[in-house]
Amino acid sequence: MIEGIGHAVYPPPAEISQLATQLTDAMANEDQGALVEIQSKLEVAMSAYLETAPVGAMLFVVLAWIGSAFFGGLAAAATAPVTRLPMALFIGIIDVFGIMTVSLQFKHPVWMPVIGMVGAILMSLLAGWLVSRRIRSTAPEPAA
Repeated sequence: MIEGIGHAVYPPPAEISQLATQLTDAMANEDQGALVEIQSKLEVAMSAYLETAPVGAMLFVVLAWIGSAFFGGLAAAATAPVTRLPMALFIGIIDVFGIMTVSLQFKHPVWMPVIGMVGAILMSLLAGWLVSRRIRSTAPEPAA
């Protein structure tokens, strides 16, 4: 959702939009050859775009990364019967791996993954803490 707003405010170049559409079509058609070819073209186009992309556009991406960690952490903590904070943190760690993967795939400015990874961990912890304070543990009482 956040990245969608970012695309509305900062539309991606036409080449990237076309490649994204072609990539979706290749996935729908289960055309592995086309998928690999289009993905390699998209990686080059995205890396080139990121060198000149407006800072605001990149901030929307970072906010989406951090937001996913927060809301994922909320969901994990709210559904965990116990250990709410560790479960929320686990989501933040998964997000960090995702950010690292995307950062290796496309050339990002250094500040993007750094802020994204730190923000993901902090926001997932915040989500777990908020839920832990709001919902009491549903763990059974120890037998006396």
